[in-house]
Amino acid sequence: MSNDRPGAFEIDEEPLRQWILKAYQEHQPASPSIDVREILASIREFLSGPAGGLSSPIYRFEDAPERLVTGFADRLDATYANLAALVLEPLLLGLGCHDGDDHRGKKTDESPELAPNISVYIACLAGPIAIKTELDETLVCALLSTWLLALARLGRAEVERILQGDPKR
Repeated sequence: MSNDRPGAFEIDEEPLRQWILKAYQEHQPASPSIDVREILASIREFLSGPAGGLSSPIYRFEDAPERLVTGFADRLDATYANLAALVLEPLLLGLGCHDGDDHRGKKTDESPELAPNISVYIACLAGPIAIKTELDETLVCALLSTWLLALARLGRAEVERILQGDPKR
């Protein structure tokens, strides 16, 4: 997938889609938890595209990032206090060394590369979040994958700008 947005980066999206689908399969058609149903509905709303489903070449958040990124974060936070930040912060930290600055603040020309195996990376990040939130690890993997899709397609700076409420540049 080629993306001309500033700060957007290439990532293998298939493992991310697989985590999202796995969460749906494990928790559908009817999850006993209202919170789980709400989180899955939030993911579906955020990712749905013109053609519907996860196979769309364009996700819904790409058409209206200002509204949908904040809406997604707000829905997650309404389900569990500070859930959006709990899930997004480890991803931002992982991108930190590859977003123009290394961990010492020096400028770099590296493109974001989170891990050789993105699926394992997501699973490793999910454990501590799942323990902290008491959410199912697969559901946390789906949330991490959803945010990572947004970061890759929109760019880290754009997602952070939107969430901080900065006016459009």
